Amino acid sequence: MKRSGLACAAASGAMLYVFPPDRFPFYPPCPIHLVSGLLCPGCGVTHALAALLHGDLSAAWHDNALLVLLLPLLLFHGASAWHHASRGKAPPAIPRTALAGCFLATAIFTIARNVT
Repeated sequence: MKRSGLACAAASGAMLYVFPPDRFPFYPPCPIHLVSGLLCPGCGVTHALAALLHGDLSAAWHDNALLVLLLPLLLFHGASAWHHASRGKAPPAIPRTALAGCFLATAIFTIARNVT
């Protein structure tokens, strides 16, 4: 089960690398942006991931700075969970203060990107 998730992530990454969304328009648009005209916290994530896969940190930052900031934390947590699961242990819990900080950062990011 866990390997299928890793395989799915690898296949998704390969697809983004070969078919970047700035050149291939088959990726779905954000429904929140379509309806409200506002950028949600996830708007630009697909473009940012494709830019990161191509080594373009500047473009990724422009597309979604929050993802660029949080991706190392997400990767670390995923690796930690994978490590614990491979040893039959439950992954460590994320501290509530860390979750609250992420929610606060997301709210500030969302407001800031729609005000400017």
